[in-house]
Amino acid sequence: MASISPFDWGSLLEQEPLLPVWSPCSTEGIQAQAERLQSAGYGVVEVTLRHEAAWSVLTALKEQGMTLVAGSVRQLSQLKRLRELGIRFAVSPGWCPHLARQAQDEHIQLLPGIATAGEAMQALAAGYHCVKLFPARALGGPDYLRALQAPFPELRVVPTGGLQATDLADWFALPSVLALGGAWMLDISSEEAQRQRQQAFLLRQCRVHSGQP
Repeated sequence: MASISPFDWGSLLEQEPLLPVWSPCSTEGIQAQAERLQSAGYGVVEVTLRHEAAWSVLTALKEQGMTLVAGSVRQLSQLKRLRELGIRFAVSPGWCPHLARQAQDEHIQLLPGIATAGEAMQALAAGYHCVKLFPARALGGPDYLRALQAPFPELRVVPTGGLQATDLADWFALPSVLALGGAWMLDISSEEAQRQRQQAFLLRQCRVHSGQP
């Protein structure tokens, strides 16, 4: 597969060290949830397409002023539907060359998922230097990524799947970590969500100032 000049997710997540991952089963309470995230300083949210209600949630959230990312994208038809809805960012749970090519055709900026060194090689060969690691905790957590990043120093990673707030320091100690995705910040108070976002930002900044990427 030829390189397709994918989007630099580092520019989108520069001020967003934590990416809330929302898997709504209904549209109930979405405005209150969006306002709570915004009050805590979150400007980007991922809405997974695991339930049909997610499409209604994406439509409703377009009026909230947040940058919307569609998650769990697996089908080519979903990319077309996202383009028609005006959603420009998408995340896939795994690596799929056909999905990556279709995302380019639909002008959707894709963050592809990987889980292995082989998938990392395929993503890099296609021009993707920013990827999602999924399911990050089940794969082995920070220790797994530490081993995986060794032969791929140019790779930037957004670990997602089973992450916890208590692990922030361990993840952001790794030079490849761009941001962390998770659902835990949806279930805590706005004040605590804001505190964790600030903590994550400082951890990432300290790493940068220490000479790491």
